[in-house]
Amino acid sequence: MKKILAIFMALVVFSSFAFFAVGSSNVKEVIFRDDEEVTQDVETETQNNTETKPQLNAEPIPDITYSTNPKIVSATTLKGTVLEASNVNTARSFGAKKTIDGYYDSCWCVNTSVSGGAGAQIRFNLSEKSRVNGFMMVNGNLYQPETEIFRSNGQVKNFTLTFSDGTSKTFTASYNEFASAEFEEFQFDSPVITDYIILTVNSGYVGQKFTENVAIGEVSVY
Repeated sequence: MKKILAIFMALVVFSSFAFFAVGSSNVKEVIFRDDEEVTQDVETETQNNTETKPQLNAEPIPDITYSTNPKIVSATTLKGTVLEASNVNTARSFGAKKTIDGYYDSCWCVNTSVSGGAGAQIRFNLSEKSRVNGFMMVNGNLYQPETEIFRSNGQVKNFTLTFSDGTSKTFTASYNEFASAEFEEFQFDSPVITDYIILTVNSGYVGQKFTENVAIGEVSVY
């Protein structure tokens, strides 16, 4: 009887040990799984944080180069009939280049068949693309200013400057009553980047004799 009881007690102890071992194994496995899941979550988050973010498609910076010392190198009449030299002074001419020859007593003079020379156009080409802050002009025909020739031709009154970037600016010039050789300055409200300037005469101070002519002595830019 004692032997049977001893065997029974041994079986009970063994069963308890086995149950405890199995239970411990399950808990350990659950903990392991939790750790693994946490580890995986942390690794995934770390990978997400270290991923290379896509770069924005930044537009290339345009290569804008221009001169800050604008200079007119040529001039061309676009609209208007250039006056021919008179029989009295065949050496004189009135082409567009006279506005940039450095002599205020020579001039560009054209006829448009419209009062005051309205509609006349002249183009000034710059040496290169430049930043232009303003325009200057000696108005009228200053050849022999002490004679009636000065007042015979018209002068520019209202005019528009058009630039190669498509913009334009309009100004009103003063009447050059005393045949002054000084430049009248027309400062821009903001600089313009351009490689040419087209001057269009919108209206003119009508000449006493040649009512459809308009004249400009000299021009410059800065």
